[in-house]
Amino acid sequence: MGLFGKKKTPEETVTEGRAQFESGDFKKAFLTLHGLANKGEPEASYYIGLYWLREKHDKGMAKKYLTTAAKAHMRDAAQLLAAEYGIRDYLPKDAAPQPKPAPKAAPKAEAPDQEAERHFREAAAARTAGDPSKCLALLEKAAELGHAEAQFQCGRMYDRGEGTPADKTKALHWYETAAEQSHVDAQFFCGVMYDAGDGTARDRDKARTYFQMAAKQGDEEAAQMLADLFGLQDDLPKDAAPQSKPEPKPAPKTVAPAPAQNSVPQPKPAPKAAPKAEVPDPEPQVVFQSGMRSYMAKDYTKALSFFAQAAEQGHADAQFNCGVMYYRGEGTAPDKAKALYWYEKVAEQRHAQAQFICGGLYAKGEGTAVNKAKALYWYEKAAEQGHADAQFNCGVMYYRGEGTAPDKAKALYWYRKAAEQGHAKAQFNCGVMYDNGEGTAADKTKALHWYKKAAERGHAQAQFYCGMLYSKGEGTAVDKAKALHWYEKAAEQGQADAQFICGGMYFAGEGTARDKARAKQWIQKAASQTENQNAQEAAESFLRKFF
Repeated sequence: MGLFGKKKTPEETVTEGRAQFESGDFKKAFLTLHGLANKGEPEASYYIGLYWLREKHDKGMAKKYLTTAAKAHMRDAAQLLAAEYGIRDYLPKDAAPQPKPAPKAAPKAEAPDQEAERHFREAAAARTAGDPSKCLALLEKAAELGHAEAQFQCGRMYDRGEGTPADKTKALHWYETAAEQSHVDAQFFCGVMYDAGDGTARDRDKARTYFQMAAKQGDEEAAQMLADLFGLQDDLPKDAAPQSKPEPKPAPKTVAPAPAQNSVPQPKPAPKAAPKAEVPDPEPQVVFQSGMRSYMAKDYTKALSFFAQAAEQGHADAQFNCGVMYYRGEGTAPDKAKALYWYEKVAEQRHAQAQFICGGLYAKGEGTAVNKAKALYWYEKAAEQGHADAQFNCGVMYYRGEGTAPDKAKALYWYRKAAEQGHAKAQFNCGVMYDNGEGTAADKTKALHWYKKAAERGHAQAQFYCGMLYSKGEGTAVDKAKALHWYEKAAEQGQADAQFICGGMYFAGEGTARDKARAKQWIQKAASQTENQNAQEAAESFLRKFF
């Protein structure tokens, strides 16, 4: 139903769902379009198919909806069916051949494989230009059209956190998609991730299967992994002479970073460094692989020795792992100064996660004196590569004037960058700054927009502020029912003021039917709070007076 009970037309519903999908609110788009898609509406079916394919990685459900859309002559759906499933039945048919040359026709759309190759070339140019976010976006376009190498490279970028926050689940999705097209390196990485439980539950059977697939294509490292991890010798090269390979394989996996403490941001599972223009020297790569095998065997002293050897030769993943192991004290006594030394080495190679960790170490003074200016320097380096937590920390530092003069406009800029990536605390802070007019003109509508974004991600204080704005009609029309909805969300998370207000609204019948029993429940919850004395005393007074 629309506003004032008016039912939306299918066209209006599709328009709303399309806008939600394009804005990145996939869950809401699914709820808007699912009913129409089940009735066979073509465009709704297309977007629901995309949802199942991209967000849920359920190719079976995606195929069902995309087929419905393709049968209704939706070209995008037909191209996706061809790229993902090899189903070409619904692609537009070429015109019948003419007995003589026809007048020059308008340019035709590219075939999916041509379009994919074009996107892949453009991605390479974006990478060379130092724009990893654009590179990833173009690679994903090529990958969705079935380009195997683009699928593999998408996996690498999500694995490393290059041009995006690291996302091991998405990395594995793209590796597996490329592996299905017999991409040998993708098969190898699938084996590594399933063996380590990286981006998925650990599954040694799947790991062995993927290593065997790669080994059957002549991949020596996969054969070695089968021997080391599973005792399977059959795929090892029979000839003792080393076999030449066109290019050494990238590192299979880096060691998970050490936990940070207190306010130092916690390092995430280690992404890979940005790819270099030149093929790395095979020698440090071989040493690094030896380090990985030792680490997986829990021989940390030996692993650190190998990593240090490769790190000295400039191997980025080895440098990162040295930082991790010195920080944690694995294979050596903990040494924060040495950890920082190695993290900075790899941070200088545009490794976003290492840059973020360096920022945290300088901010806290671990392995060095506290240096807020250097902390901000490294946070900004990571933030410029799309690291959401680094963007948030930049916002905090510019807001407080840490390592720099206070600059509310720059603070809001960085908060928004993180907020647009779904960072709940950044979304809340954007709401506060628009609400108060800090770094920008006050704008209650924008404040409510960002409060709701954070509230939908479970941020209790944002939920409380949504309740306030709907109750007062600030940035929106007065809506007591919506106010109560958000107050209750905050109250359910233990927010004492929200619990007290919910009790009052149920008692008075504001935004809902009057319900004294429920009112009493919420007032009692507020009265039991010990951290918010004002709410506790107000609730106790209310209970004495009315109950």
